[in-house]
Amino acid sequence: MKKLNNSNNLISATENDNPRRNFSWQRIISLLSIAAILIGGVLIFSSVFGFNLPLLTNIKQSLGFQKGENFTETEPAVSVETEKIFPKNISHNISTSAVTKPLNEVKVSSKTSGKVVALYFREGDFVQTGQVIAQLEQDQTLLANYNTAFNNYQIAQKNLEQTLLSAQKDIEAAEIGVTTAEENLKAAKQNLENTLKQTSVDLSNTYQTAKQQSDSALLSANNALTTIKSILDSYSYSKIGTYYEGFPTSDSQSFYDLMTSYPKAKSAYYSTLDYYNSIKQSDKPAEIEDLLKKVEDLLNKTSTALDDMRKVLASGITNSRMTTGQLEAAKSNIYAAQAAIDGSITGVQAIEQKIASLKVGRTTAGDSARSAVDLAERQLASAKKNLESIQAKAKIQINSAKAQLEAAKGQLDVVSAQLANTVITAPVSGTINQVYTETGEMIVVGQPIIDLVNIKGIEIEVFLTEFDIGKVSVGQRAIVNLAAYPNEEFVGRVYYVSSVADPASKKFSVKIQLENRDGRIKAGMVAQVRIITHEEENVITVPRKAVFIENGQEKIYLVNKSLPCSIDNIKHCAQVEIRNIKTEPLDENELKVVEGLFEGEEIVINGNYDLKEGDLVIIKNQ
Repeated sequence: MKKLNNSNNLISATENDNPRRNFSWQRIISLLSIAAILIGGVLIFSSVFGFNLPLLTNIKQSLGFQKGENFTETEPAVSVETEKIFPKNISHNISTSAVTKPLNEVKVSSKTSGKVVALYFREGDFVQTGQVIAQLEQDQTLLANYNTAFNNYQIAQKNLEQTLLSAQKDIEAAEIGVTTAEENLKAAKQNLENTLKQTSVDLSNTYQTAKQQSDSALLSANNALTTIKSILDSYSYSKIGTYYEGFPTSDSQSFYDLMTSYPKAKSAYYSTLDYYNSIKQSDKPAEIEDLLKKVEDLLNKTSTALDDMRKVLASGITNSRMTTGQLEAAKSNIYAAQAAIDGSITGVQAIEQKIASLKVGRTTAGDSARSAVDLAERQLASAKKNLESIQAKAKIQINSAKAQLEAAKGQLDVVSAQLANTVITAPVSGTINQVYTETGEMIVVGQPIIDLVNIKGIEIEVFLTEFDIGKVSVGQRAIVNLAAYPNEEFVGRVYYVSSVADPASKKFSVKIQLENRDGRIKAGMVAQVRIITHEEENVITVPRKAVFIENGQEKIYLVNKSLPCSIDNIKHCAQVEIRNIKTEPLDENELKVVEGLFEGEEIVINGNYDLKEGDLVIIKNQ
């Protein structure tokens, strides 16, 4: 027991006896405690936020941590900020300030010298366009000149009216002459047509009659030749060479003549009959006229044969088988046949004469009708020439009367203008801002009488740099705020954009028009102006910094929360999706998405550096 105590005492003595060694151990224990706390904090931070550095992994393994224990071993995860995409209305504007002024401000001046005899309005009064503002004195010489010019104008006007009326009557009469001549020509042409047509019809009918007459004549000739043959058949004779043996008459010459004329007539008959049959259906005048000639020749030959037969019968009966009664009957037949032939000859000759007469008549009537047509044509040409002459004369007279009227009107206009200049009217509607003269005062040409402003419309002129002017065009809206009405906005329109910059300021003028029907906006108010350069509804936009370009293709990172994400103790994590998109620039910070993104999708707007498809990210803003 004593030894033990001695031993303890020894230890205590030893520790107490060595204070430097006691201090070293305390420092080591303190340093180890601090290191353990730091390592534990780093491990916890890496587990929470997904950092997995090799050094930390080695430390965890050396400390015996395995998967599924308090710390999770996983791939490194990047913290990002995201934004959901929703359509929105976009509006871009250019802001500036300016001063309001009247849309129209006119100094109304006198165009002539004279004495002011009346002023009809005071400062602050509103006048309409055309209202008389002031009256200058009108001297007697000016009034007399006006009356003279007005009378001359009326005389010239009446002279022109009378000239027009007279010319119209002359032209109408000449036109009636032309119309009458045209009608006469038309009638003459119709008469010529009717004449030619009628003569053609008459000739056609006559030719048809000629064919009928020829048919009758052929029948008469046939009957006559048949009669001659029957008589000859009653005789007993024979021909030896050129002599006839046993001819029955004492007049041998008559028999010889018959023996010559009869065959000729017979031959002519058959020849004519053949020709008649060949043209029976023809209407050709030449063929019908040839037929008449052949028929007439046949009739003449048949008549000769009948005459020779009559002579034979009249010479007595020798060696004949005829009785006295038969002979008398034969003579009667010959006389009858001769009468028929003579009648046919008369008929054929009458037809030939009629055809000849119709031909002559057609020529004569046609010539007469053609002469009438020629005369009507000459009369029409004369009437037209007369009309042209009257029209030309009327034109000269009318032009002269018009020139006189124009001269008179010009003189009247000059005097009227001088007289009108004594009446001062408002060129535009507006309010009289200032009156520069008084009744009874003498004024000269160009001297201002009143200052007229139109505040129903307000103009605001702003000046933009070359960087902004390209965004502005006529018709764009402009939002105007005035200090006098802090809770209201007034909407105007750009109505003028300058094409040339001011040489001094290098800025471009842009003018905006505001309606001011109630007159609340006063000239000289300071206005804050926003020109709306671009407006669009339901547009998907993204920040420029969210878009990157790879191989010429615009791309963007999306987070897909529908895919699995396993980072222990991390609630808001997702996998990365890379999407191709197409955009159009809106301004220096924002792009309009044309293709590739849809409403409700979530994109990465911060922390998007070197992400890969499928990478896990931690969404810091959720």
